Amino acid sequence: MAESGTYKVVFFVKDKYGKIKTKAVDGIVYNLFDEPIIVDIIFRENRVYLGERFYVMTDINNGYAANIAYNVYKDGALYYKSNFRSIANGDGRNDWVFKPNHLGKYTVEAVIRSATGEIISKTTANFCDVLEK
Repeated sequence: MAESGTYKVVFFVKDKYGKIKTKAVDGIVYNLFDEPIIVDIIFRENRVYLGERFYVMTDINNGYAANIAYNVYKDGALYYKSNFRSIANGDGRNDWVFKPNHLGKYTVEAVIRSATGEIISKTTANFCDVLEK
């Protein structure tokens, strides 16, 4: 769906005898103008070793037709910016993986660009410590 509105979906099923049955589901409201919400953004682990990846879990509401990018900060300074990509599931968890190349304390900011062009962001409340093996 590319536009806001109220939709009706009609299903057609044909059995092995050629008889067709239909079922309609209407009143499906799809609103692109509801602002996406980043409910939470957390690290799966708070400590990884150099050469390992860290995992970031982002819980999103109303992220339909929106795009997400991640900014990684090392010791408070911008370290890496990902490209925007479509959100796989408009509601629910969005996972992201990053492999740092340097020791330090990392935080991650999720940045969502809504279908209407609004920018929403949220940063991890905690950090991930990248340690020497």
